[in-house]
Amino acid sequence: MNKLIISGNVGSVKDITYTQSGKAVMNFTVAVNKRTKDAEGNKLETTLWVDCAVWGVQAETAHTHNLITKGKFIIVTGEASLESYENREGVTVPKLCIKFVDSYEVNGGSKESEDGTPPARRPDAPKPPARGEDIPF
Repeated sequence: MNKLIISGNVGSVKDITYTQSGKAVMNFTVAVNKRTKDAEGNKLETTLWVDCAVWGVQAETAHTHNLITKGKFIIVTGEASLESYENREGVTVPKLCIKFVDSYEVNGGSKESEDGTPPARRPDAPKPPARGEDIPF
């Protein structure tokens, strides 16, 4: 099975396009940040940019409702592929892609917090109801 799950902030979003057979495709990038500390305790941050492509009805829905926009926190699941491109210096650089996005979840336009935790996991986020409490729906 070839499945990759990533979470991060949406970078660039390209407009929706259509293949010759009429299938919709929307390309976007996701910045996956990794925060660590060096031996002296200094904070370090590295960013992995992942190219993503959402197809068909998902692409049309995302485009029509403006669901995937720059800066939004997103979780993407899909088929991973490793491609490469040539940079300005002529060096071939590997690039991680999610070619066929199975699903994505956008979290209300919020970005990650300073410590890298998704908004839903912040200490000040509302807590879910305790087990056994009435749920209002």
